[in-house]
Order: sequence, then C-alpha cells, then structure tokens
Amino acid sequence: MEVKTIGDNIEITDKDVIVYLVATGFQIKKAYKDPKRNRSIVVFKNSKELNEAIINYANKKGKVNVANFIEAEKRVKNLFYLNKNNKVG
Repeated sequence: MEVKTIGDNIEITDKDVIVYLVATGFQIKKAYKDPKRNRSIVVFKNSKELNEAIINYANKKGKVNVANFIEAEKRVKNLFYLNKNNKVG
C-alpha cells in the first residue's frame, strides 16, 4: 500500500483501505490510473477523521455495516475497472 499526502489531499492505492473508507462514509475526490504502474490512485480529502479511520482499519477496530461494505466494494471495483480502461480520471 502506498499513502502519499499532497497538500490537503491524501492518495491511497490499497483497494481494501479504499473500500473501507468509502463504506464508512468518506468521499472520493478524484481517481486516476497510475501512469507508471498498473494500479489506480484514489484521492481523499485529508482530515483527522480520515487518519483515525485508517488507523482503525489497520487495528481492526472499525465497524462497518456489511451491506455498506458490499455496496462500496462494488462501486470501487467498477471505478478501478473504468480507470483500467482509461474511461475515468
């Protein structure tokens, strides 16, 4: 996983973390295909709450409704598919 902070944004490449953040209510600001590697980069607005959510994910402390998680997983998977085919970004 790569996490990079740029200004007030944070870029994340790990699919599982992205799905968790979307399922817990964080909004994606931008998503684009990494021109150097076969992966998508997803941008979130950096905040204290976002950092806490990432730590909760890593420590397996966060709670997510299963239906929200499945829905978020489908949406993120579709976003990655569109990025792979250069339709988004």
